This record gives sequence, structure tokens and C-alpha cells, in this order.
Amino acid sequence: MSDSDRDIIIASAAFIILSQKLKNKRRKRRWWVTNLMHRRKLDNVGETMTDMQKQEESGQFQNFCRMASEDFDHLLSLTSEKIRKSSTNFRDSIPAYDKLAVTLRFLATGDSYESLMYFTKMSKSTICNAISEACAAINEALQDYAKVSKVITFIHTYTPIITTVIISESK
Repeated sequence: MSDSDRDIIIASAAFIILSQKLKNKRRKRRWWVTNLMHRRKLDNVGETMTDMQKQEESGQFQNFCRMASEDFDHLLSLTSEKIRKSSTNFRDSIPAYDKLAVTLRFLATGDSYESLMYFTKMSKSTICNAISEACAAINEALQDYAKVSKVITFIHTYTPIITTVIISESK
């Protein structure tokens, strides 16, 4: 092997190694919070909802959440402990009121996370997390109010046992 062939191989190997390092290098974020999301403090959903609640006769609140303000307050009192987070030195937490409001809006209208993002000034991932937390809290809080079918209870109870038997028989 000549010196030029060896130099080409070394240069090729160096190129491959450097390109892999650049490819695997984590990209730095350009911003912590986008300008749209930063405006959440200014254009607070909770304040808008509170204003709608105070003007009950207009029906805007009921149209937004598809429930009366008294029912919303009762549901908030049942779920707020489970969906509330504490604020840190870096950022304020999203109030339980806002999380419940965006969840009810999502459940009532089926809007996409993206359309809710522009209204609430929350990121799509934050909305997704808020909705899943609030739905779990609502489910837990309203268990005493909603009765589950005996068939569903049976299936939920015995599915792991049946699955285990089927798997063990197939081996």
C-alpha cells in the first residue's frame, strides 16, 4: 500500500468519525420559552375564564366549558390537589384552574393541541400533560359518582389471569 492510499484511508476514517460526532452532538436550544408562550402571564386563560364566570348571564363560560360555573368550581375543588404543581425559582407553575379549563375545553370540543396552544399560550406537550393529569384526577375524583359495569370490572380483574394462562399454554 502506497503512502497516498494510506493517507486517503486515514482521511476517510477521520471524516467518518467527525461526521458521526457532529451528527450525535446535541443541538442547543435557541430559547427557553418562545415569545408566544412567554405571553401566558399577560394573556392568562384563568383571568379570561374568571371574567366569563363573573358574567354568568352571558353564557360564555357555559359555552366554553360546557358546564355551569358552580359545577366547574366543585370539580376544581375535587381535583385541584392532584393537578396542582408548586412553582420553582425558574418558572411559575400552571394553575390547576387553567389545567382543568383546557382539559374541559379539549373534552368538550375535541380541538387539536395546536389550536389549544394558541388560545392558552401553553406548549403542545404541556397541554398533553395537563390533559392527562386532569383526566386522571377527574376519573379518580368522580369514581364514587360513576358506576362501572360489572362486565368491565370482571374483564379488568380477570384479564391478567387469562392472559397468563394463555401464554403458559402456548409455550
